[in-house]
Amino acid sequence: MLFQFSVVWAAGSILRNESRPAFDDFFRTLCSGTKVEFPRPQELKMPKSVQIPQKGLVFDHVFSKDNNGFVPWESTMEKYTIPDNAQVNQIIIPTVETTRQAYLLRKFIESGCSALIVGPTGT
Repeated sequence: MLFQFSVVWAAGSILRNESRPAFDDFFRTLCSGTKVEFPRPQELKMPKSVQIPQKGLVFDHVFSKDNNGFVPWESTMEKYTIPDNAQVNQIIIPTVETTRQAYLLRKFIESGCSALIVGPTGT
């Protein structure tokens, strides 16, 4: 399971959002072993319980050690309340995308790996 998550983000993190559905389709087909050109080895068993859930894209799930499986990114987000005295320019409201990026960046830092995160600035 962790290998699948790693492959999705190692190979798919560079894709634009509009390319993600095509990668999702390719990756799921590859994992299912139904593609004649890329058959799954007979020794490799992948029951549904270890596969990324079908709902959404493969990018919409994160591996959870607590659940020993995949969960939606939304379930990892804490409820955010804006402080009464907050100034507008100091408010950063967490989204699924910022949660993903923070998680991956945290994993890089914990592993002592360098990372270059590129893309347009948020507004």
